[in-house]
Amino acid sequence: KKAAEKTHQRFLDLPPTISEKEADKIEQERLAIVRKSNKLIRKFRAEMNTAQYKITLYLLSKAYTLENDLKFTMTIQDFCKCCGLDYENGYYYRRIKQDILELANKGQWMELYGQPGKTRIMRLIYDAEINENSGTITLFLDEKIKPYILFLREQYENKGELYTQFALLYTLPMRSLYSIRLYELLKSWNTEQSAEQGHYWTIEELQKILGSNYDRYPDFRRKVIEKAVPEINEYTDLTVEYEPIKQGRSYKYINFYIRTKTDREQIDTKINNSRQLDDMQISFDDVLKMQEQRAKLDDILRKAGLENE
Repeated sequence: KKAAEKTHQRFLDLPPTISEKEADKIEQERLAIVRKSNKLIRKFRAEMNTAQYKITLYLLSKAYTLENDLKFTMTIQDFCKCCGLDYENGYYYRRIKQDILELANKGQWMELYGQPGKTRIMRLIYDAEINENSGTITLFLDEKIKPYILFLREQYENKGELYTQFALLYTLPMRSLYSIRLYELLKSWNTEQSAEQGHYWTIEELQKILGSNYDRYPDFRRKVIEKAVPEINEYTDLTVEYEPIKQGRSYKYINFYIRTKTDREQIDTKINNSRQLDDMQISFDDVLKMQEQRAKLDDILRKAGLENE
């Protein structure tokens, strides 16, 4: 274990303009652990885009630093460096401000923790404050979400409440929101049995959990599953295979076989992820525009009867 930790301790291949101290900070932020209650993973499905979801993961990776009033202050520059974005581009400052505004307006009905039968509207971020002089944003979390992200180990030991944890770095290079959501879901069900016997959902259940707008299975398979599984295999600590299962003449279920990568494989994945983040300068907005253009083209082809199933 110590040898493995030493191997990946200096895996960042950063530009020479970044100091060693700064490189260490970026490395620590990327390797930070995201922890979520399994209930939050499986039931909280507020509509978000990929960039907004990554903001929430970045925030949750800092949960241990939250003050008693669930307040966290971040800089746009630190977030951009962590995600491999061009932090000197003013565009990202405006884009992230808009994403946080939209996040503060996204919520859903969620069962109150420890109070079965009672639901309230819950959102991750309920308020935000910007200091234009320092370039910092202070985020205020919804008090109702606290039991789903804090003191998870104690809740597991005392009440048997299950939770999932993973390195933030495994999600940062992903371009598809479905990839991140499916990874979280599979991670929450990852057991020794899941590698051999698999774990299955009905296609309808899976569409709801992932927030998919693709009702037809051929579309759901192409646009969600066939994009998400390769990203999970490339960027995360899991190796996943899936098998669609028919009931009668139609596909009814998808069974996922989930294996945890070896320590060596996980180190290699982390090295690859960080190098990609440093090299690619991912533009979330460009990704969203491309997705919208593809969706419009698919719709045109579908109406013209030219899309293959």
